[in-house]
Amino acid sequence: MNKNTQFITGLKALGAIMVIISHLKMQFSGYTDLSWKFINFSSYFIVLFVSISAYTVSMSIERRDGFHVLSYMKRRWTRLAPSYYIVLIIGLVVKTMINGWQFFPSNIQNILYDFVFLNLDPIRKEAQAAILGVEWMLPIMFWSYLLIPLFLFSVRRVYSLFVLLFMVSIFLHFNPDFFVTYRGFGGAGWSLQFYIVMYAYTIFIYYFQKIQPDWQTIQWTVKKKHIGLIIAGFGTFVCLLVLLYYLHGSSERVYAAALLLITAYLLWIKAGVMGYMRKFPKILSVLVDNSDLCVLGIILAKYMVNYYFIKNPHIIVCLWFVALLIAGFHRPLISRLLLENRIMRFLGTISFGMYLLHPLAIILAERTIPMQYPFLRVLLIFPVTILASYLFYRVFEKPLRIKT
Repeated sequence: MNKNTQFITGLKALGAIMVIISHLKMQFSGYTDLSWKFINFSSYFIVLFVSISAYTVSMSIERRDGFHVLSYMKRRWTRLAPSYYIVLIIGLVVKTMINGWQFFPSNIQNILYDFVFLNLDPIRKEAQAAILGVEWMLPIMFWSYLLIPLFLFSVRRVYSLFVLLFMVSIFLHFNPDFFVTYRGFGGAGWSLQFYIVMYAYTIFIYYFQKIQPDWQTIQWTVKKKHIGLIIAGFGTFVCLLVLLYYLHGSSERVYAAALLLITAYLLWIKAGVMGYMRKFPKILSVLVDNSDLCVLGIILAKYMVNYYFIKNPHIIVCLWFVALLIAGFHRPLISRLLLENRIMRFLGTISFGMYLLHPLAIILAERTIPMQYPFLRVLLIFPVTILASYLFYRVFEKPLRIKT
């Protein structure tokens, strides 16, 4: 990953940390109103991995001269599946030894569904999180690897295929009984079709980000891509219609509108603004460069404070994270300080292991430290998760990445 995209590694770390925090809910009691909102809202940071996945896979496909589906899926499978399988086996051993988990026929079926990425609701609802507690997200990531290149190449080349695919995805969204209605572990109210729309929206924004105006001549750099622009614009518009349709209340629509305006500013206007700011003192240029991230932070904080009145947080956080991705590519000072430092880059590198292994660290803390010492449990959970994830990365993940 080059210097301009190091912030994405930091974002992975942020997502992993927030997901772990959301799973510490049962370790404490007597929450304040604000802390309860924070620890509940942090679970929605799982959407960050959706946006990052669509973005990074799109970049990976673009960087390669040729694209072959079989070699592409082999690389994706090698990055995801072996590590996942290893942790599943570790989880089975832990559950068997510590929790007295029994190998009933139903449990064996859950294991089989987990290993073939079909632990979905209603295909196998009880298998969604039967072993680790967090594996419900893995089938979404795995099957999306097939969808992402289809979306990306449809926008670029096969326009008729794109129209057909997008029409089918919208049909499935409004007819959930026709296909798999995936609600996620705990019934988060998200459907598999919602994820399709989120992936599509992120890829469209990625496509638009590559089309920048020349602010000297006010001419667009794109050539012979008018049909692609029309199709991508239409797809983005339909995505937004679907998302906005499920927003309840005018206040949530205001949040969505503000995020869309910021995204448009980051895509096509900020480069021109920063070019103009060169005429002014550097301190003003720095302030303007970081102002959009500050606004994004304020929007998210205010939205979290209104947690009890939110009906569909995943929609707003999807729009927020995509805007954050675009903002990071400008590499403002705040982004470099918070996301590109050594600690966040390190945690981002081992973030996949952190996501998979932290439930086992929680089990260890609960078994070794009495519940009246919640802070000691947390002090154990994070170091154990980080150490185990680092060792896991060195022994398994890194060698597999080198081979692919």
